[in-house]
Amino acid sequence: SAASDVYKRQIMECGATSVSAAGNVAYNQCFYLALAASVTAPHENHATVAAEIRKQIEGAVRAARPQWEAEDVIGREIGAFADFLIWGLRAAPRLRGRAVAVYHEQDGTCEIFRSPHHTSRRSHIVAIWYTSPGPGRLGHYTWPRYHHSETHLSVFCQLNTF
Repeated sequence: SAASDVYKRQIMECGATSVSAAGNVAYNQCFYLALAASVTAPHENHATVAAEIRKQIEGAVRAARPQWEAEDVIGREIGAFADFLIWGLRAAPRLRGRAVAVYHEQDGTCEIFRSPHHTSRRSHIVAIWYTSPGPGRLGHYTWPRYHHSETHLSVFCQLNTF
């Protein structure tokens, strides 16, 4: 369709490892790095924005699901998963007012997370792409970068590009 021609995308690798200001290495950070890539301004440090988003989202998840911390569902080595957005969208100012589309490559599905109080059909959408674990690899999030700067939820929902 004409709309899908305008809204072409390129899958961008955003990494999986981050290093804190104190020099601590965190693995399995691709979820936050992909989200950060989608909202980081050109002059900003992508890894710093990812750490900011991680702190905000995980804080919201800890508040909503304190038992997950005890079960080590929230931790440096576990990594995050898309369901964190249920609580984290409102907690992360850079994501507030946006919808987040999470594509699952293996299942061929797309789940859209949005805060009903802060997102309209004219809101810009953030997209991330999940590839399931396979032989010799972990599950991994990347960023499908759209080449049209005005990708809104209403247009996005009409596209069948994946």
